[in-house]
Amino acid sequence: MTTRTPASVLVGWFALRPDTEHPLGGTMGGTMMVPDRSEDRRMGTTRRVLRGGVGVVVVGASIVVVGSTASAVHARTVPIRFARVAAMPAAAGGGGGFGGLSCPAPRRCVAVGATASGRAGWTTSAEGSGVWAWTRFQTLHPVSIAPDYLRAVSCPTPTRCVAVGYAQDGDLPGSGNTGYAITASAVWVSRSWRWSIPTVLAAGGTGVDRLLSVSCPTSTQCVAVGRNVGQQGIVASASWNGARWTWSVATAAHPDARGDGELLSVSCPSARICVAVGDDAASPPTVGATGAGVTTTGTRAGSTWAWSTESTVAPDATGQTRLTSVSCPTATRCDAVGVDSQSAGVDLLGTMSSESWSWARAGQFATVPASSPLMNDVTSVSCAPALCVAVGSDPAGDPVFANAPGPSRASAWSPVRRVPRGSLVDATPESVSCPLADDCVQVGVAAGETNTWTTTEATSEPAREVRAVPGNARATVVWAPPAFDGGTRIQSYRATAEPGGRSCGVVMRVATPNTCTVRGLANGAHYRFVVTAHNGVGESPPSSASRPVTPTPFQPPIASPFTRAVRELVAAQPDVLTASVYDVLTGQSWTIDPSSVQHTASIVKVEILAALLDDEQRDHVKMPSATRELATEMIEDSDNDAAQALYVEVGQEPGLAAFNQLIGLTGTAANWAWGFTDTTALDQARVVRLFADPNRVLDSASRQFGLDLMRHVAASQAWGISSGPIAGVSIALKNGWYPTMPGAWQVNSIGFVDGDRRDYVIAVLTKDDASFATGVTAVEAVSRLLWQNLAPSPTTHRG
Repeated sequence: MTTRTPASVLVGWFALRPDTEHPLGGTMGGTMMVPDRSEDRRMGTTRRVLRGGVGVVVVGASIVVVGSTASAVHARTVPIRFARVAAMPAAAGGGGGFGGLSCPAPRRCVAVGATASGRAGWTTSAEGSGVWAWTRFQTLHPVSIAPDYLRAVSCPTPTRCVAVGYAQDGDLPGSGNTGYAITASAVWVSRSWRWSIPTVLAAGGTGVDRLLSVSCPTSTQCVAVGRNVGQQGIVASASWNGARWTWSVATAAHPDARGDGELLSVSCPSARICVAVGDDAASPPTVGATGAGVTTTGTRAGSTWAWSTESTVAPDATGQTRLTSVSCPTATRCDAVGVDSQSAGVDLLGTMSSESWSWARAGQFATVPASSPLMNDVTSVSCAPALCVAVGSDPAGDPVFANAPGPSRASAWSPVRRVPRGSLVDATPESVSCPLADDCVQVGVAAGETNTWTTTEATSEPAREVRAVPGNARATVVWAPPAFDGGTRIQSYRATAEPGGRSCGVVMRVATPNTCTVRGLANGAHYRFVVTAHNGVGESPPSSASRPVTPTPFQPPIASPFTRAVRELVAAQPDVLTASVYDVLTGQSWTIDPSSVQHTASIVKVEILAALLDDEQRDHVKMPSATRELATEMIEDSDNDAAQALYVEVGQEPGLAAFNQLIGLTGTAANWAWGFTDTTALDQARVVRLFADPNRVLDSASRQFGLDLMRHVAASQAWGISSGPIAGVSIALKNGWYPTMPGAWQVNSIGFVDGDRRDYVIAVLTKDDASFATGVTAVEAVSRLLWQNLAPSPTTHRG
């Protein structure tokens, strides 16, 4: 092992060489300042060293429950379940509550509500790599009447939303402290929502209204419902003319025989049909009261909506059922939920036949165990053709949910289950939206007016990049992990041959590779392979099939590229040269002088990048733009300041050592001065393989990011393993170089070469070169021979 030169000597000597690389990497532009070692050790406690479990950050006073949103719709093998409730970032001053939610796209949701002081507002979420991020609650410009509240929102497209609610002022003549209906709208511009100023909706004969629900069946139509001061249901509609929404006057719905009929929810499954539900009593039903759930249907002819007379539906034995929410996944089917006189949640299934709706009571929501409290406060339901999800709370104040398959299911709701609420108290869901058939988002409020959210856990997305290497009556299957694990750690994988169904499985443990061998195949037959992942929820859909392979009794291996000519060239060098090659297609690996330990110089920057990307994935965060810029400068320009900043980010010497142990490096020793890290050519090839080959550490996006950087290094640094490959071949590389002392240079080149029927990782390290130029010459001479020797021949199997 080479003796390290003291830092004081390095500083003085490098100050005379402003255009060389120093052991901390990159090209110098003046005097190098080497950090004091003791100070480095004091700064060495970072997230990689401390990270051992799941981190949770709770900010502000709002809580939300969000459904996991996979990038592709798939069928579940088990019922959904919700993850733990979390607090949502609150508005300035905190407090408030959310009453409305709409998810216009699988990775985007909008929630509306108000602050504790009565200021209407909104928040939005975005999901990437399986992680949801919510913006801080933002208030809208107040209307002339205050306080104001937004109670519901509908987003007919990913770029347009409409919200409704009410404002109230006890000093207004004739208001009765009841309220004035308000509306607001938003458009998505330049990656952010722009909201209009809330406006007061023209009221009907009573002069005071509240809008409680809105549904927009198309991008240019919306329908809202609510109640007026006399507890009579009201309806209003809006149209979009390309520049603004125009609302009709809020008019009273046709009452049933009892005379009342507030409307609490509306769902419009098509441009010409809407269904609204509610209650014909002004207060929640109690034993002995006379209230009953009501429905009314709107049909659109031209630009006019006509509503049927409200009618009571399927009351319980005492005549009571208050309907709180309705969802219509098709134009002929709706689900309505509510509560009966026994304070138990109920569900009603509505079907339309011959332009007429009929409703059937599906019964109470069951619980597990049967003795546990019922869902007695059912607040919202969201249905797709394949699944319905209802949310609410039980008498203990715990959030609960149930789900049922569709489209015709009678009383097939799953038992009511609690949502883990964490440290929050009385977390009541207020609204649920399912942007995909089996992935749902839920928002609500906890005690103390804390806005909340949660998401459903999901099965994993499919494995990716599946490939197979045939053998004698067998095939070895290799794959990349899913882009999203469903919010629950993947426990195992299974690879299955098509046709025939023979399979192999692997249980995931620390450093378990994503590969297994399917045996018992027929030689000469053609097989494709699919892979499924199993997390704590269930089994994923199958992956895309691999390219077909054909097992045969004999698979000729690729001859070692380290031919006699290469070995003679290496032996003739006055320096010390070691090299390693890994053939990606066949999985074969060769190394010349594997025991040679050398300094990394700046090739360690690829190692730092890999550790950084692993950190981002484990913490489920998107790399900040500033960090991304540092990573780009570190690889493309070999910038040392950027490398030092990111070295601190990953935990410096302890952090890099922990990462190296994770990926199985056996000959690499991290150093406080990162350029002095000791390594072997075999280990450096293993580092590059993290980017070149599917693996369990870096996902596809991380691998692609790293390869893109290495494919765009500065032109002056694109030497080394790029020598030999012809034009058009993809080359991703990183070089490192610096003089360890006058007349003794370290010159290294590592990377990934792909093209012209070759696909290989290569690492060439040299030390004790007489000059920088002689080191480059040696590396490039070996690279040219290896490129030639890896050329396919008619008998060479290439996967």
